[in-house]
Amino acid sequence: MNKAFKLLILVALFLQSEFLPAQDFGIKGGMNLATMLSKDNDNRYSDNFSANSGIHFGFTFEFPLNDVVALSPEILLTNKGLKYDFSEDDSNISSDIKLYYIDVPVMLKTRYNWGNDKKIFGATGPYLGMGVSGQSQTTTEYQGERVCEKKDVKWGSNKSDDFKKLDWGWSFAGGIQIEEVELSLSYDLGFANIAANQENGTIARNRVVKISIAYQFGK
Repeated sequence: MNKAFKLLILVALFLQSEFLPAQDFGIKGGMNLATMLSKDNDNRYSDNFSANSGIHFGFTFEFPLNDVVALSPEILLTNKGLKYDFSEDDSNISSDIKLYYIDVPVMLKTRYNWGNDKKIFGATGPYLGMGVSGQSQTTTEYQGERVCEKKDVKWGSNKSDDFKKLDWGWSFAGGIQIEEVELSLSYDLGFANIAANQENGTIARNRVVKISIAYQFGK
């Protein structure tokens, strides 16, 4: 997690030093509600999943293309993952999986005036993410006995690994800007199959809702 934060800062500082004179720069953070689409040829496992709450934070950049449209890349440390509960007879299994990614969405943003010092905006575009850390906690209850197991997520492409590192997909966002402050709601639709073991048609794709606040410098 510390390595991910340091990498986030280094990349953001590089982008700021290289491109800041031609753009606006901001900081952004907020809450995530994350889950996955998970299925194989026989079952759809994500029907038993629930949202895993987390956070995201990072930096935003903006390149105006004209008075209405801007290119808006971001670099964010984003919490993804899922929760699930499975019960059968006298046993119950619950799991909490937290995955941490450095995401780089690159969106086209459109703004429209909405009263004094207020604008509404919409944005959409692709994102690319890299898994940098992850933990899982699984609790098993059977006949009155309870066992809790915690472990680090194994990233890789081998069948013995948990998830592939590379994630990509499409982002949608909308919100309101009041002077230098932006409030937004966004959705990340993962296209990448991040399941390391894809036997029997196994698919795992990230799904993330983000509620964000950002402060824009240079507005």
